[in-house]
Amino acid sequence: MEKTNINRLLHVFIPFIAMVMVQNLLLLLFGEAGVSGVIPSLVAFIIAAAAAIFIFHIKTYEVPEEAPAKPRNVGVVGCVMYFFCTAAILILAMYAVSLVISNYSSAPAKVTPVYIVSVLVIHPLVEEYIFRNLFYKELCKLSPMFGVITQAVMFAIIHGTIDGMSYALISGIFLGIAMEKTDKMWVPCAVHIFINARSLVYLTWLAENNTIRHQTDVAFVSVGILALLILLIMRGRAALAVDGQQKETPRETKEND
Repeated sequence: MEKTNINRLLHVFIPFIAMVMVQNLLLLLFGEAGVSGVIPSLVAFIIAAAAAIFIFHIKTYEVPEEAPAKPRNVGVVGCVMYFFCTAAILILAMYAVSLVISNYSSAPAKVTPVYIVSVLVIHPLVEEYIFRNLFYKELCKLSPMFGVITQAVMFAIIHGTIDGMSYALISGIFLGIAMEKTDKMWVPCAVHIFINARSLVYLTWLAENNTIRHQTDVAFVSVGILALLILLIMRGRAALAVDGQQKETPRETKEND
């Protein structure tokens, strides 16, 4: 079993290392060639991600048969509540990071169609597929907590700068928790897209309007708190239902005897 765990780690770390190396190498080559901008960065990211996915799917070890995982009974309402709750936490995390790192908020970005597609489609979907779907699902077989923390650290590493890594680490943890609790990849994907869209709007069209940005964030955080309360109520009701079933089972057994 210990050998199997080591193999699982290698199964994740080797594609990740390949992804980091390929992306940095391509960015270095583009820089030496005098090519810079959104398109070269996007090309480097896509090629590196494709390499990681390809290597990950080359499984070179066998694992013993495992008992099927217990399905998570989280409906659409629960998933939506996790979306609002997670997004609110990430918004608060942005403010927390900005208090510690003064240069966290970057200058307004130049908006182009390629940049919009990159920020709202390619990066969030590809990153969620790799880190929360492939890497996390493999690492959580050792331990859910280990899986959440490890994939979050890996997610932070690929963001390069100190401020980006700090926020990515927090994001990776809570996106991983959302994946663990719902087992639905669309939940962290939707949160990731929403947060990127928020940053895009705030750093461009609303870059000079602090009032609207602040009011919007306060409203959304309030919705997130409400979603958290709803999740707690739903969880409490589910626990009461399980207790009721457990109490009825012994009673039925005695009656049959």
